[in-house]
Amino acid sequence: MQVPGHDGRASMAAIIGDPDLAALWAHVATRLPTYARPLFLRLSREIATTATFKHRKNELARDGYDPGMTSDQLCFSDREAHTFVPLDRVLHSQICAGSLRL
Repeated sequence: MQVPGHDGRASMAAIIGDPDLAALWAHVATRLPTYARPLFLRLSREIATTATFKHRKNELARDGYDPGMTSDQLCFSDREAHTFVPLDRVLHSQICAGSLRL
């Protein structure tokens, strides 16, 4: 997905369940290069599927990282805190305004 004011695209991972966000960040940071780490997480109870059991990825992409578009919990990778932090409207507006370093 595109983030205003930034080149390229940002990645998001959808996870089923309620993981330990600090442990997940540490796991990702030690195993993936910086460019391959997800900037956003979507924590869901289940992934919506079609009648033929394919994942509905178009809806996930459409919702993006806007917390107003989904009831799922969204998180942002905070490099300074070394964890994923909950993404709320204030943080979302800072990201969109370009005042937060990705």
